[in-house]
Amino acid sequence: MAVSLLSFVGVSYSQTALGITYQTTLTIADTEYAVSLGQGVKGFSVQCQSANDVRLAFATGGTASKYWTIKSGGIYYSPSILSSPTLYLRCVGVAGAVVEIEYWK
Repeated sequence: MAVSLLSFVGVSYSQTALGITYQTTLTIADTEYAVSLGQGVKGFSVQCQSANDVRLAFATGGTASKYWTIKSGGIYYSPSILSSPTLYLRCVGVAGAVVEIEYWK
C-alpha cells in the first residue's frame, strides 16, 4: 500500500528546523506500507510510538524476507539515504501501530 506524504488521509506531519516529522498508522496487521520520502532526503530515523515491533525494508516485498526489526522502544537511524528514498514498513500480527519518521533534506 503506497503512502504519499501529502495526500494520505489520517497522516500528520510537520516541518521543523531539525527536519520533517511524519506519523502514520499501520492500520492493517501483516500489511506492507510504502512511504516515499521524496527527493533530496539526506537522512532519516524511524520509531514506533506504540509498543510494537516494526519491520523496515528498502525494497517492496522486503518486510517479508529481508528487513530490519525495530524493537518496541527502539529507533532506526540512518545518517544517509539510499538511492530510492522509499521505506517499506510492516507490523506483524498487530493492527494500528503508530510509526514516526523524521527526515531532513
